[in-house]
Amino acid sequence: QERGWVSESESEQRAQFFYDRGVEQFDAGHWQEALDFFEQALRTAPAYRDAHKLADVARARLESEKERRLLESKLGMLYERAEQQLAAGHWQDAYDLLQEILSLEPDYRDAHALSEKALAELIVVEERRRQTAALEALYRQGEADFRAGKWAKAVELLSQVKELDSSYFADDPRW
Repeated sequence: QERGWVSESESEQRAQFFYDRGVEQFDAGHWQEALDFFEQALRTAPAYRDAHKLADVARARLESEKERRLLESKLGMLYERAEQQLAAGHWQDAYDLLQEILSLEPDYRDAHALSEKALAELIVVEERRRQTAALEALYRQGEADFRAGKWAKAVELLSQVKELDSSYFADDPRW
């Protein structure tokens, strides 16, 4: 058979057949099929043209696609868990999951916007916690002053508590 060059041996013809099929699959981005054909060409003629090089490239692209699929799967699972945590109001857990997503894939879906939302909610929760702690400290000091007979100081502190949060004494019948 003539292919623009001198007649080839049977093994070279077979290697050429497999090599050509490998190149077709390679050009189409079908890495596994390309690799299979290049390996067949190499089994037929172990040093055939650049089949080793192309097989290595196909193998690397296969591995890269596999890693990308694994990453996409991991990102999908993390994102689903983050959505669940957001829906449940578990802002810190949601934020942590979204940060992990963003460390792996900075432009993944709307993870950045959701992360900002979780952070904003965390800030609100932290501010409420601080306010509650400050109110509790004022209340405890007011109660201590009341028990110590420091009536004016107790009234001043407990009035501050009521002024800062009128619902603070909602369960206290004395107020």
